[in-house]
Amino acid sequence: MNNNNLSQIVQHGFRVAVGAVTSLVETAQNQDKRSEAISELQMELNQKTREWAVKGEITEQEARKILDNLLRQRNGQQNSADSDRHTNNTGEENINSGLQELKDDLIALRIELAKMRESQK
Repeated sequence: MNNNNLSQIVQHGFRVAVGAVTSLVETAQNQDKRSEAISELQMELNQKTREWAVKGEITEQEARKILDNLLRQRNGQQNSADSDRHTNNTGEENINSGLQELKDDLIALRIELAKMRESQK
């Protein structure tokens, strides 16, 4: 930063401060200016309040949409996990059932084989 730029910035800041104080003193001394300034501030504040309310409403709606999407995704993942668990449980039951059938078939084959051996003796 150049020293010349720095001195210009400081000088500008000083002038802004002196101008603001002068305006404040003039407003404080003159009843009409004071009333006008207060009225302008109230109008600006009312306008800003309306703008902020609209912006707040929009932000609330956007946040609600984001939250709803997150909750839907979370519920979808839980439902998917529940479905996977159910599928896994059903799959395990099918495997266990199949294994039991194979065991029963094997036992039946052993019994039949034993009977065949007995009849051949």
